[in-house]
Amino acid sequence: MAAHTTAAGKPAPPAGGTAPRATVQAQAGAVTLRYLAGAPIQVVGPASHATYRFSREAPLQRIARADAEPLLASGYFRMEI
Repeated sequence: MAAHTTAAGKPAPPAGGTAPRATVQAQAGAVTLRYLAGAPIQVVGPASHATYRFSREAPLQRIARADAEPLLASGYFRMEI
């Protein structure tokens, strides 16, 4: 996956559209995903429209549960317990 793309491979919106991280973390249905690749990426959650940034240095992110299934299906992430 190229940097700055969505899980569907489409260009991500500008960083100004980023949902506050606290909003995602405060959601009752938040889960933690681990990014398995090394190149930095930015993905937009298909359900929440929150922007998530992953990299080798920051592979773990709390995301909205509704965004997890499509990201896991990409093969670039695994759920952390």
